[in-house]
Amino acid sequence: MDAEKPGRMDDPLDASYGAWPDEMEHQLTDVALATMAPFLRPAHLLHALGGLFSTKSRTDRILYLLAGFRLKVRELDSRIGKLEDERKRAGIKLDSPQFKEALFLAMEEASRTLNQRKVDRYASILAHSLAVPEQQTDSSMDLSTLIRDVAQLTDVDIRVLGILRSVYAGVIAQQPNMHDPNAFTEKMDELRRAITDSHLHPDDFRAICERLAGFGLATEVLRNPSRMNLNDFCCRPTRRGMRLLELLGQVA
Repeated sequence: MDAEKPGRMDDPLDASYGAWPDEMEHQLTDVALATMAPFLRPAHLLHALGGLFSTKSRTDRILYLLAGFRLKVRELDSRIGKLEDERKRAGIKLDSPQFKEALFLAMEEASRTLNQRKVDRYASILAHSLAVPEQQTDSSMDLSTLIRDVAQLTDVDIRVLGILRSVYAGVIAQQPNMHDPNAFTEKMDELRRAITDSHLHPDDFRAICERLAGFGLATEVLRNPSRMNLNDFCCRPTRRGMRLLELLGQVA
């Protein structure tokens, strides 16, 4: 597909690059530095603080997000090729108020973080959401909620969610509604091995699972005494957690 052909999905993004002025006042940076200087005398800490709040750094992070998103959208566009129905559906999503709200939220979150992997995740969620059929999402507005959640999740949180998916991949493939708790407790040996291989203390692994549950990304499975020891717990990803991992793609 010709990358310069009018009507490609990422055309609305091109205007974003011209929306950021080269020079803006640095009042926030100045106030932050003046406030924190008595406590952060080492030069490298002051430099890091300046990098976080400076207008140029914030704009660079937003442009990095947009560049990553444009690249992923073009990859998607090349994959669906001449499938006009899919291209049309993706284009409608891209131009929807709900998607624009999620995009602007991701830009705001990107401006606040120094964690490049978070920005990569925002770009992946936005781009991959264009290819997800509507019936696989609870609500188009949920995209903004996922962006907010990922802003608060750590690399370890995402890793543990991925471990849960790997342990129960076979069960989830056979039971996509995940309605039978016994199918999950049958995998207790695999879960114990996965926890050991993660090099996380079992208490820490469980705490992360409970944290994921707070975001609606995982849930504890009904206890089965015949398969579980007294100190065992069994946690699985939710459908929402699986959807998040799908949207994250290889970034997860």
